[in-house]
Amino acid sequence: MEFLKRNVFIITCLLAGLASVGLGLVACDSFGSIQKSMEEAAGLGQQLSSAGKAGGRNQVIAPPDIVVQQQNIETMQEAVRVVRDKAVEENRRDLDYLVAGAFPDPTKPDVHAAFVRAYREAVDALPALLGAGGPPSPNDIKAVEQKIQAENEDMGLATNRPVVGQRRQAPRGARRPEAERNRARLDALTREFERRGPTGRDRRAQPKAAGETEPVSEEERLRTDPQRRAEIERAQSIRCYVSNQLTDTFTVVPEALGFTSNPDPCEIWRAQMTLWVQREICKALAAVNDEAVEGLGEGQNADVTALPVKRLVRLAVGDYRMAMGSVERARGAGASPSKSKGTPPPRRTPAGAGKPTAKQRTGGPTAGGQENLQDVLDEATWTGRFSGEDLDVVPVALRLVLDVRYLPRVIDRICRGNYYVPARVSYRQLKRSELTGPHLYGPEPVVEATLVFERYFFPEVYDEKMPLAVREWLGRRPAEKGRTRGRRGTGGRK
Repeated sequence: MEFLKRNVFIITCLLAGLASVGLGLVACDSFGSIQKSMEEAAGLGQQLSSAGKAGGRNQVIAPPDIVVQQQNIETMQEAVRVVRDKAVEENRRDLDYLVAGAFPDPTKPDVHAAFVRAYREAVDALPALLGAGGPPSPNDIKAVEQKIQAENEDMGLATNRPVVGQRRQAPRGARRPEAERNRARLDALTREFERRGPTGRDRRAQPKAAGETEPVSEEERLRTDPQRRAEIERAQSIRCYVSNQLTDTFTVVPEALGFTSNPDPCEIWRAQMTLWVQREICKALAAVNDEAVEGLGEGQNADVTALPVKRLVRLAVGDYRMAMGSVERARGAGASPSKSKGTPPPRRTPAGAGKPTAKQRTGGPTAGGQENLQDVLDEATWTGRFSGEDLDVVPVALRLVLDVRYLPRVIDRICRGNYYVPARVSYRQLKRSELTGPHLYGPEPVVEATLVFERYFFPEVYDEKMPLAVREWLGRRPAEKGRTRGRRGTGGRK
């Protein structure tokens, strides 16, 4: 203690020195942190200063300019929304439902019967959109035979059957006025017959029979030919040909055509969707013919021999195009998505029906050697588009006989009808043997064309109506209340 008392001053000075050294070390460390903070603040200030300047300029953007730019952005976003709404509305055009209560749950009582009835009527009405009909049937030819016999009796001919190649007897009395009108009408048939160019053997006069004084004229030969007369009369009464069996021309879902069948939700949805597409195609083809009517000469009949679209051989509509590796693509006219496994079930064949005939596989009787349209639908196209969140892709193929000069106009009309993109176009010249059958196409050059399109649907146009089984097959979640967009993806099941 005595030592501390004697040296208290020195000890105090030493402690003060040590404290000063410690404070100095702490101050140096703090000064480094302060300097770092100041440098960071300076960098942030520089960034803020740059953010307020236009690119490549040193002049600071004034706050009013920022407000103007924000308003421009909002204006552009609003314009995009308007265009989108118009596009969706256009895509929704004519998408009426046969039975509104059938979607999205077609399992309600009495829905099946109501839908089948409405679907059958809608399929039967498709030819009417084209003003179309089939070639004369055996019953039509028989009716013409009876008409010929009545004309013979009316003209006083001593025969009870058509007089092709036979001499004409002297009339028993004066012709009735009806016979004179028949003669005037048959003049037009004669011109059509001569235009088709019968063979040289047909043009030569037939050998005279005993007692015959004059050969049978071409007019008489035509009048007494029930097959040819039936073909010409049919051609003069329609604007376009289709098959007498509508299932040979149009895509139908067999399970939705029979009152005794029990179509599942996927089959009912496919029937509705394919009907939408086929109506649009038929209306586009009819519009081409309607435009051509305005260019017909005075007195020229607006029938299949004078209009450009002559015959709809086959109209095939496929299932939603799916990305490879996600979900197997549906095949066949009766295929539909599965309700449980996410893959399409095998095609169901109606009771009593066998395998499809060669004519059905090739898409029509004049498709001779051409590829199957169903195989064409299953092929990938150059667009590379598949069904997903923002778009549903449906392939469509049609084979038709038309005036070759109107092929671009037909493609244009179909694309203008809704969101169709042409993916493939090919055509071939018809053989002479195909021009002498029951279909009369007129004097203009015709070809048989095969056209392949992709039909695009925005999912929101029918999202709330789509059955759950179809949504699952497409890999989409169930529709939520107030939600109209599906989940992003390639369309495969996740």
